[in-house]
Amino acid sequence: MARASRHVYPNDVRSNLGANRVPVVWAGLLRDAEFIAERSRPVVRMTIEHHYFDWIEDHGAQRAIYLLSPRGEGTFRCTWPLNPSTDLQALRRVTVAGSMVVIYGTPLRLDGDAVDLGEATYARLIPPHLASTQHLNYGRREPPGRRDAGALPLSSGMTDAAP
Repeated sequence: MARASRHVYPNDVRSNLGANRVPVVWAGLLRDAEFIAERSRPVVRMTIEHHYFDWIEDHGAQRAIYLLSPRGEGTFRCTWPLNPSTDLQALRRVTVAGSMVVIYGTPLRLDGDAVDLGEATYARLIPPHLASTQHLNYGRREPPGRRDAGALPLSSGMTDAAP
């Protein structure tokens, strides 16, 4: 996990999969999870909306301690292999849309607009109340002359702070 890059992002992979087929760690919000238990080892197939993350736990006045940017680089997918003894019913109850997910994996292919990481080497699920996209706005600047539709301008701090 120490080799995983925080500096290769989904759009880098979309623009040049071959050059960016390296271990990555990405954060985002869970959009969908499909539990597949027919195998000898159950898995969860996840679709995640990438969000920039500064990798800092913030224990300020807000309830959330993980402050993701509202911006990111689109959808990515992965398969999370589970221990055969995992209580799937209990895991289904806590695997809800809007949960923050941290995934370690290696980009394998493009699946439409989504980057597919294949089998995750590590996954962490964080309850929705501990993560927020409402406090900070940060991330990469767009290349000169390019601006994604709906992208917010880069901000250096609180989006709801008084001027």
